[in-house]
Amino acid sequence: MAVLRGQSWIREDRMNKHLPTALLVTLFALIQDGECRRASNRHPEGSILFQYTKYTDAARLQAKESTSSLQNEGTKLRGQDSKIYIIDTFPYNGELVTELRLKYLYGVVDEIMVVESRMTFSGKRKDFLYTDRDRRVFDPYIDKVTFLIIDEVPDPKEDWLKKNIASWMSNPIVWHRESYQRDYAASKIQSKHKGKKYVVLCSDIDEIPNRDFVTELSTQQGYEQAHEACYMAMNFSYYNFHWASPQDWMKAFAISDRGISRRSLNEYRLGNPYDGRVKQNAGWHLSYYMSVSDIARKLGSFGHTEYDEDQYRDPKHVKKCLTEGKDLFDRGPDFDMLPASPDRKAAYPEGWQELAAKLAKLQELPASSFTSA
Repeated sequence: MAVLRGQSWIREDRMNKHLPTALLVTLFALIQDGECRRASNRHPEGSILFQYTKYTDAARLQAKESTSSLQNEGTKLRGQDSKIYIIDTFPYNGELVTELRLKYLYGVVDEIMVVESRMTFSGKRKDFLYTDRDRRVFDPYIDKVTFLIIDEVPDPKEDWLKKNIASWMSNPIVWHRESYQRDYAASKIQSKHKGKKYVVLCSDIDEIPNRDFVTELSTQQGYEQAHEACYMAMNFSYYNFHWASPQDWMKAFAISDRGISRRSLNEYRLGNPYDGRVKQNAGWHLSYYMSVSDIARKLGSFGHTEYDEDQYRDPKHVKKCLTEGKDLFDRGPDFDMLPASPDRKAAYPEGWQELAAKLAKLQELPASSFTSA
């Protein structure tokens, strides 16, 4: 007998490494008809018992095809009465990628919660709200948008500092402001949607989930998997669509109403993705997709205050990094970008060329260098 405790059966990294494919198909089948829930109720600590044997290569191939079929069936549930409510939430600070994100995800999310503070993470009071300045960007999607405005960020309590302070934090107060803004939406969501089944997409605005993954989350199977944080392994790049990192980005995640009641959104974000479930090819992290001046503004407002220095904000330095794909903070070749391959560009989210053209103009770079797939 194979004993799978808790929700470990939905952890892709462990399933793929330790369980035969035929068992995975059995699990998916049981999830489909609800057997997993009944089984887990009959055993202590949420244990689920399955009996399995080794299979031939032919059986494994058939099992793989069956798994693919089940996944395809799951996507067909979108739009039926059983569809799970999807909430997209992110902090906002006037980012250029906003329009691409809203347009790309509008059809697969039910609500968009935009959180903005009147204070930057670094503690500076804003002259205006970017949600006011950029209202025209939100207007086409306003029927699904809720703006959450934070007027004042309270000082961190002693227990928060003891629990969250880390050696890499140059200024814990700064990170408390970011944590507070990220978690601000959680209480609003829990109050507004009490008793409802839902999944929250928690990310920064430049971390755009793949809408195929979002569609999976709107099924009963996806909802149950999101009781444990589903981290999104995202294609990662700096500056514009010409550049790409060989490393994935895994900070954005999806979590259900059950999961959100156990830990704060910020705790999930700072946690180890492999303590949850990792979904491959789940989106795109489009970092520093902005003008030279806006990059300098970001460096003066975000949590990493150690990088708020003249040498990094210098327009000549920023322009050189944009042109050559170099790391803004001179951390070495491991942080430099590589030219994006044609396959990488072909997989970008629908509508990316429009943003690429805007970036080319703002960054004063040839549009042809990164707008074609």
